Amino acid sequence: MQALPLPLPQRDELDRLKGQFLASLNHEIRTPLSGLLGMTELLLETELTEEQMEYVRSTRECANSLLEVLNSVLAYSALQGGLYRFESTEFSPRELIESLGQEAAARAAAKGVEWQLLIDGSVPQTVSGSPRHLRECLWQIVQNALKFTNTGSVQVAVSCDPPEPARLERTMRIQVRDTGIGIHSEDLIQIFDSFTQLENGLARSYSGLGLGLAIADKLVRKMGGLIQAESQLGKGSVFTLYFPHARSPA
Repeated sequence: MQALPLPLPQRDELDRLKGQFLASLNHEIRTPLSGLLGMTELLLETELTEEQMEYVRSTRECANSLLEVLNSVLAYSALQGGLYRFESTEFSPRELIESLGQEAAARAAAKGVEWQLLIDGSVPQTVSGSPRHLRECLWQIVQNALKFTNTGSVQVAVSCDPPEPARLERTMRIQVRDTGIGIHSEDLIQIFDSFTQLENGLARSYSGLGLGLAIADKLVRKMGGLIQAESQLGKGSVFTLYFPHARSPA
């Protein structure tokens, strides 16, 4: 028997309770996890043997991985529950992407991977949109590229199409290219599905819930855009994000 949809008041109450649960989960897990990360950073500044240093670094890496899992679960649950609020404001896409690039560059350096950021002159100084959600979407794609790239490079290239005649609307194009393990062509159709992890021998050795690309895809669609993926197994991947509503303010 098919379940009947909940009446609107009950749905609102369910969303409220879900929001409270997510907020509580966020606090109860993130607070001790942040303390753990803080303590490992302090410990790394003390005199340690090489063996002890390796143990602490491994602890930090595990804690960061757990924090990323927490962030993904919370973001996905919020999207599924309609708890994301998409504001529209003016912001600088250059500053946003350069800020994200600093964090990505540090992670790339830690893996011995080259980081490249190219922002074309066609990108305007300010656009209208949701900077928080644009950053979250792009970070999910960049994080995925860094995760599956052990040698070579990860590159982000940003450009903007000319405005359409008599309209201010522009399409911002963000391309994330990596030289990682790549994806088999038959698997490309499912990589944006929730909790999907590819079963090829290379991908199987990487941990994760398979939520990052699903979150990015949902965020892009909520903002009126789309993501396209191209890849070749063993030779890397290219993810192209299109934001058709990124427009220069009048």
